[in-house]
Amino acid sequence: MLKYPNISHYYSTLLGLLLWAASPQIAAQNIYFEWQQDIPLTNQTKKMLLAWVGGLNSPQFSSYDLNQDQKPDLIVFERTAGKVYTFLTDAAGIYQYAPQYEACFPAGLKGWLLLRDYDHDGRADLFTHTPFGIKVYQNITPANAPPQWQLVMDPIRTKGFRGMVNLQVNMMDIPIIQDLDSDGDLDILCFDFAQGSWLELHQNMSQEKYKNANQLDFERKSSCWGGLIEGADCGDYTFGYVCEVESMGGGGGAVIPPKTMHVGSTLALKDLNGDGLLDALIGDVSCPYIYYLPNVGTAQKALFKEFDQAFPPSKPIVLEEFPAVFFEDINADGKQDMLVSPNVFSNSENKIDFQHSVWLYENVGSESKPDFQFRQNDFLQSEMLEVGENAFPALQDLDADGDLDMLVGERGNMTENNFKARLQHYQNIGTAQKPHFTLIDEDYLGLSAWQITDIKPFFFDINADNAPDLGLVYHQGKEAKLLFFINQAKKGTAFKLDTKKTFEPNISLEYGDFPYFFTSPTDQKTHIFLGKRRGNLTHLIEENPSSYTLKTDTLGGIKKQGIRHHLNPVLVDFNQNGIPDLLTGDGEGILRLYPDFDLQSEQTWQAKTLLFKNILLNSFLEEDLGASIFPVVSDLNADGIPDLIIGLHTGGIRIAYGIK
Repeated sequence: MLKYPNISHYYSTLLGLLLWAASPQIAAQNIYFEWQQDIPLTNQTKKMLLAWVGGLNSPQFSSYDLNQDQKPDLIVFERTAGKVYTFLTDAAGIYQYAPQYEACFPAGLKGWLLLRDYDHDGRADLFTHTPFGIKVYQNITPANAPPQWQLVMDPIRTKGFRGMVNLQVNMMDIPIIQDLDSDGDLDILCFDFAQGSWLELHQNMSQEKYKNANQLDFERKSSCWGGLIEGADCGDYTFGYVCEVESMGGGGGAVIPPKTMHVGSTLALKDLNGDGLLDALIGDVSCPYIYYLPNVGTAQKALFKEFDQAFPPSKPIVLEEFPAVFFEDINADGKQDMLVSPNVFSNSENKIDFQHSVWLYENVGSESKPDFQFRQNDFLQSEMLEVGENAFPALQDLDADGDLDMLVGERGNMTENNFKARLQHYQNIGTAQKPHFTLIDEDYLGLSAWQITDIKPFFFDINADNAPDLGLVYHQGKEAKLLFFINQAKKGTAFKLDTKKTFEPNISLEYGDFPYFFTSPTDQKTHIFLGKRRGNLTHLIEENPSSYTLKTDTLGGIKKQGIRHHLNPVLVDFNQNGIPDLLTGDGEGILRLYPDFDLQSEQTWQAKTLLFKNILLNSFLEEDLGASIFPVVSDLNADGIPDLIIGLHTGGIRIAYGIK
């Protein structure tokens, strides 16, 4: 099965574009969007080189030459969003964000992704999670063409001790896909699927059977590689376990009953002490350390006898939870450096610092005997607009200089042993046509003192004085609250806010609800379109300044629907016909447009797809932004066409200009 780009994809994209343009509801607009990476963003005096990437939480790293310029580029798989990020290496060795390559990767990736060249054709192949174990996409990219993949195995099968079975890897884990026996083909090492207590070696028999590395023919050769059992607690390791078959698994000593482990482990193998043997680095769920296990066996049989949790000695790895290690040559000096990130799907206990979740250790030794020295805890992140989790943008001309400034809320970060959120203020020091944002206040209005989380700002003239006010949705404890700071300034002058002069509408919110306030030109009343945390859309109408009447809790047939939780509605006249269109973002990471929604007579509305121009594929595509998204719409470049400013679950922002 081919994944795009391919011929059928181009035809379907062209057909979709023609149908989209021919739609009677969309024909008047004929707008598409282009991602922007060149809008300047400065933090004090520093220019952020990767400003609009969108943030990183729990990234995994692989190298692959995307543009075939003989320099390895960086592919990042973000576990919390199930999304691929692509970075090109420029002539100076600096990473440049290149989102046009992301559409070339297979859709629906989850859990983990590792690029490894199993068939030795110089093109990295793609190994990833499937509910049945591991699936493999072969890289079939022609010369001078964008990346192309062909699904060749789903799932990988292995010859077990009692016949052929799926080679199962827990979705929480990261396995080893590496040549462990030095015969030229890639083997797989992973913790057992049922209990997660001991290492299974699945040897690739391609060289033995076919005299090449082109096959994926596996046999389980050991169920206790290295003679190791992992226990139920952090640092609970038992050594000397005997494997049930003689193999290259190693081990030896007394038979020890296995212990059940809470499943979840990351693996990395590398000769770390220069003795020619592959040592192990293991991370465990709910544990902050990386455990270093030196291999004291032989090239044929691994053997572990001890571990050290203070690795590397220059600055031991201590993340808040479940670290994973990746070896990649980051500075192009021919030696693999070390990257460390949390291997989590979410910040469930609010203890992970997702603003500083990518640790970089430079290898100042040699490839055969590395010496890892800590360099930073925010690799790539330091060059982005990065607030940790759930970036909530809002645009308004706060200083009345004729261009749009930006406020960015966040879910929160651990500060002084408290998990709390701030509101950041980015002033536009450019022009209305060419924005340039600079961070001038990391704690706008001092909201961190409120001990609140999930601050989502927006603007609406709640007191009808023709001057927009600042609205906030936020969480305090288990309560969701809505508050307006009343703008004390007159229309057309710089905002003047007093945190003691507020207004609280009488609206009941649940955790994760997002209201959009709108004054209808038809009845001049305030309407609230309330995106609910369970994915449905509620419509309320103002009866008086403190009372709203519920019209429906499933407007347009938009009901509670699984992963489309945390619905975020926006009203904007995209097609510029005087009738507002409805745009939504949700937990699925997809933008949906309901044109001229006020004229819709059907009980269930049909969403249109926003299309983005892909300069690499020369086509128009729908964009999957991974997990929860929080869009706002403004005219950032004063061309009269709505632009998209999209906050992401991963803590950053993406910007796309609307193009006619």
